[in-house]
Amino acid sequence: MTIADDLPEIASIGPFFDVTTHEESSAVLTPWRLMSELITLPQHLAGRVDRVRAALAQASHRPVATSNSGSPPR
Repeated sequence: MTIADDLPEIASIGPFFDVTTHEESSAVLTPWRLMSELITLPQHLAGRVDRVRAALAQASHRPVATSNSGSPPR
């Protein structure tokens, strides 16, 4: 059994857990970034965090400024 075998069950949690795999030698396609880029170029990681934060805030019908407040949605 591989990690790929578990992906359908993990995806059932929600859309942010719906992932796919690819061959290690395949090219990285936009908007994806190599982990090495995210570590060495902090602006790339910050940009990704901002996009995910905005998507989560929109999905929860909350403003982005409060999406990480830790308080439960109303």
